[in-house]
Amino acid sequence: MTANPDKRSDPLRGFLLVLLSIILLALSADSIYRLDEANMEYEKECDIEYRAVMGNFTIPDSGNCDLLLDAKSQATLRFIALISLFLVSSLAGLATLLTPRED
Repeated sequence: MTANPDKRSDPLRGFLLVLLSIILLALSADSIYRLDEANMEYEKECDIEYRAVMGNFTIPDSGNCDLLLDAKSQATLRFIALISLFLVSSLAGLATLLTPRED
């Protein structure tokens, strides 16, 4: 095995990856909040059962429901992307920090 010539930068890279993962965790929390809001808005405007329970027996606007469904899909994709990046960066950072160095 060849040793990494720049061993001093490994802990720095690990620390930066962990720091990035903390930032991504905060963004993921905001993203899940926005996803929850999009789900509630879609349910309130387009779910017939929810509307019936709330006493609203009008037919939902299909154009508005399509827009809300698109917003819900975008929020879901954003959350999945952020949580995936969080997991990868945190695991890579921790693996880099916790790997024993050969001095």
